Amino acid sequence: MVKRVRRTALLSLLFSCLTLGTSYAAAAPSSSVPTLTLAEARRRSFFRNWDLLAAESDLDQATAQEMVAREVQNPALSAQLLHLPVDGSSAATARGNGLLDRSYDTIVAVNQLLELHGKRGLRRTSAAAGTTAARARFADARRILDNAVLRAYATAALDEENARLVARTAASLRESAKIAATRLAAGDISAADEAAIEVAADRFELDSRASEAAARSARIALDVLMGEPAPSGDWHAADRLEDLAAKAGELDVEAVLQQAPQRPDLRAAEADLARSEADLELERARRLPDPTLSLQYERQPPDLANTVGLGVAIDLPLWSRHQGEIAAATVARDRAERERERVRARIASDRATARAGFASALERWRSFHQTILPKAETVRETVVYAYRNGGASLLELLEAERSANDVAVAAAQAASDALTAAADLAAAASLTLFGNPS
Repeated sequence: MVKRVRRTALLSLLFSCLTLGTSYAAAAPSSSVPTLTLAEARRRSFFRNWDLLAAESDLDQATAQEMVAREVQNPALSAQLLHLPVDGSSAATARGNGLLDRSYDTIVAVNQLLELHGKRGLRRTSAAAGTTAARARFADARRILDNAVLRAYATAALDEENARLVARTAASLRESAKIAATRLAAGDISAADEAAIEVAADRFELDSRASEAAARSARIALDVLMGEPAPSGDWHAADRLEDLAAKAGELDVEAVLQQAPQRPDLRAAEADLARSEADLELERARRLPDPTLSLQYERQPPDLANTVGLGVAIDLPLWSRHQGEIAAATVARDRAERERERVRARIASDRATARAGFASALERWRSFHQTILPKAETVRETVVYAYRNGGASLLELLEAERSANDVAVAAAQAASDALTAAADLAAAASLTLFGNPS
């Protein structure tokens, strides 16, 4: 009887010490690895993402093309010196043999192309529509990038949380294994029971390492989105999934969709259609040729000392009537119109899918967060305490640990799904989730 009392007291003391040590280890933060918030990840990506920089270059190029379209074609200056003797005869005239008195035929002309039938205005309209489309595509690239960053951060945070949860289960089993060794020495359990706990702890530790490797891969993927020159994933997520999911749960779906502005991909499609229509009108206008006016000054002493002349040149539309160019522009216009309708249908589909997905993900996360997870954790703690005090079997312990770990991992997945569903809803509505990062 005394031996049993001593053994029970020893187990209780060992359990208290191990629990205290585990609590301290879980509370001690790691100061050697930097952390990254979601807001900082978004801010970096908006300034350094390669695809966004490329979209910005496209906008700059479209702006330059609009400047070109506003310019008027420069006049052409030509000069000729004719009737120069090459057989030894003199070019002198009755005026003398000075440079300005010789019988050379000197011609200076200025030619200017005149664009008629609204061609220049159509070119400017087309270029302005191109700039509008490029600006809308830049905004759409930012919208898509923001969604990708939110998803990548959620994935990294989820993998880190999974690694932490599995490591916690492994640590709990290690504590149970130490107590099992004491119970084995006392003859309460068999060697097979102790070995089973060790195997389960080893397996959870391996799963924890695999989750950490997956977390590093997710962090590297986010580094790429942030435009890091040497992605390494040497950081940890500073924002907890639970906190981000709670913020996402505050979204009012109907209000978000009602105040949603026109999506930038639709603005780009409409600008492309406007540009193709202007290009079509421009090709039709080119069936009518543009004249080139010329002003000429001629000097040929002594008979024609100083004369001026006017001229006009125009293409004769005998062989080419721009039929091929008009047909190609018509096809481009029709394709742009179909693309606009396709984008409209895609936006409607995105918003309907995002609304349904967000409602389902939010309900699932709330169920795990408010009901399932607390119950599973209570059951685990009860069974662990009972086993360490001889009131539960090894099978009950392992089942409780596995069940609690599975529920915790599923709850973390539900939080990640709620966050990504909120990100998809914001992207579908072309709104910024959690505000614009500074």
